[in-house]
Amino acid sequence: MSTLNYGVQNVALARDMMPPEHEQLMRGVNSMAEIRELQKKQPGFKESYLDAVARPTACLAGRFSRLTWTEEKVQVYPASIEEDIAALQKFVSGLDPAVLGSAIESLDKKTLLSSSAIKQFYAEHIIATSYCFQYRKKPGCTCPVCAAGVVKPLRMSPEDFTQVHWLPLPLKRLDSSAAEVHYKSFDQLYGQQPVERDLPPTVGRGRKASGSGSSSSKAEWSANSVRSIVACRHCSKQRCIFSSTALEKGEQKQLWIALDELEYVCGGELVEEGHLLAVKLHTKPGLDCGVPMESQFFTCSLAGRDTNICGVCGLAEAELLEPPPSLLNTFSKVWQLCTDCKAAGHEFPHGKKKANADAVTRAAEKKRKRQERSAGSKASGSASASSRGRGRGRGRGSSTQ
Repeated sequence: MSTLNYGVQNVALARDMMPPEHEQLMRGVNSMAEIRELQKKQPGFKESYLDAVARPTACLAGRFSRLTWTEEKVQVYPASIEEDIAALQKFVSGLDPAVLGSAIESLDKKTLLSSSAIKQFYAEHIIATSYCFQYRKKPGCTCPVCAAGVVKPLRMSPEDFTQVHWLPLPLKRLDSSAAEVHYKSFDQLYGQQPVERDLPPTVGRGRKASGSGSSSSKAEWSANSVRSIVACRHCSKQRCIFSSTALEKGEQKQLWIALDELEYVCGGELVEEGHLLAVKLHTKPGLDCGVPMESQFFTCSLAGRDTNICGVCGLAEAELLEPPPSLLNTFSKVWQLCTDCKAAGHEFPHGKKKANADAVTRAAEKKRKRQERSAGSKASGSASASSRGRGRGRGRGSSTQ
């Protein structure tokens, strides 16, 4: 990004004007996400907007294409066009025609993996991590996608292909410490299965609380102080943005603009030093990608949140487990846990313990013991009655004889 900044030195940009009715609509939007939503609802708006930004877009492309990085020219590529989207639809249709029952915009990971054919293809050929998305062919693969001929056959010899491995992910050396982290070399890791464990954002990135520990009150990090949500671009966890005072209308607009341009990483700063909101907005101290979801995300009053997610990793497309009744009776809030986090040894995340939790537990234990004693007494009484009945039967039988 710093290199691209050289290309826009001393450059002022402004889009061209659109028709008056579309300019009126633009006054009510504050981010690219809202502009994209507007394009879906208003016919003709998309074409007007593309025409309006064509000139500054061409100017930026020309400036950036004159830059070099490591003695190579910077390549500028156009955004996806309708033909690209149609090609993607055709490819997905070849994997599983049933998936295209939804619009192309809704083809997220959760929707795609609902198809058993695509899920098997994903497991056999793909590794998706915070750093990269890797696809690799597999000789002799019998998954439904390869069997259908959607994927072209391998062109290199199987012997050569055995030397092609997944790109490795960073792993710490044994001589690493909390103060200084050292990583293994590429040659040491190539050929091993990638392990997403020691990525730089998850190692030593947690911010320390500014000032003394007593300077920040509990109210500053309460659910009532949550003003917005930001997603980490590495781990995808949604992090809470706190402020001790409510945001004014102008500050809220500044936050929307900042979030639209921000590439946030857990433990990083929300805005640059000197920004109008740099002093007012904060994320929790000590955050990194290894820290589970914050409880305030689930308990705050912000609208538009999807709380039907794992309380540890924050994934919505995972298979979620419901908390057991024993935890629900003990804690005020208990959140769901996905099967992967459960297998990794995580427990169900929960809130504070109920005030009467111990009393409820003792009462439930007493009730259980009473039921066991009652069941035991009934079984004993039934056995005794049966024994007396057999004895009386034998006596009457002998006197008759």
